[in-house]
Amino acid sequence: MSGLIKQATQKAKIKKINNIPPVDIFVDKILKLDLSVPEKRKIGTQYRELSGLTSGQITYARNRNSYYRKLKNKNHNLRQTVRNKKSKSTEQIKRNWSVNELKEFVKLNTKKTDRQLAEYFKRSIPAINSIRRRINSIAKIIKCDQNYNTEKKKTELIQKNENYLRDLLKNNLKTKQSVDKVAR
Repeated sequence: MSGLIKQATQKAKIKKINNIPPVDIFVDKILKLDLSVPEKRKIGTQYRELSGLTSGQITYARNRNSYYRKLKNKNHNLRQTVRNKKSKSTEQIKRNWSVNELKEFVKLNTKKTDRQLAEYFKRSIPAINSIRRRINSIAKIIKCDQNYNTEKKKTELIQKNENYLRDLLKNNLKTKQSVDKVAR
């Protein structure tokens, strides 16, 4: 008797699975339902369990839905201007970094995020990223050539242009490779 019950429940599950709409249709229907977010989330979880899809697949389908994109893009200009105001410094004038600022930046580099550093130094996030790229290039240069591992040379290098640092790194890598070949 228990075997018949198992078969009946399996048939019911198979029937449910066959009646499941494709992801796109499900997303379209659930977005237009007038339900609260927790109720929609509960329905989504049940759908995911029945269909065997991952939440990433459902999110992917949702992000391609035209109705959801309209909702998501609503007031995007306002959000973008607020975000830009936060990330840009109050002064739009191009300023050079002083040696003291760069030394302080090196100390705070690992402790703070881009946005925190931008607010602290009153600079833009791209300016912060540029200094971080310089620091990474200097670390690679020092790895190749220990002659640059002094404070004086580090401060000189950090004031240089990124392209100069990249060229210096390439030259150091070439000389290191040629020295390694001779040593073998």
